Amino acid sequence: SGHMPAVRVWDVAERTQVAELQEHKYGVACVAFSPNSKYIVSVGYQHDMIVNVWAWK
Repeated sequence: SGHMPAVRVWDVAERTQVAELQEHKYGVACVAFSPNSKYIVSVGYQHDMIVNVWAWK
């Protein structure tokens, strides 16, 4: 999360970015994986007013 309007997913062991999910306009306030790791949920900042649910592997 942060002021960049994208969710970036990293493989920490490999030190590589594996995905960049772009739908927010003003930054990302919060990101979470679903308990089964099939989805990523991202919440935009106040002016964005968007909650995204992304299908994941």
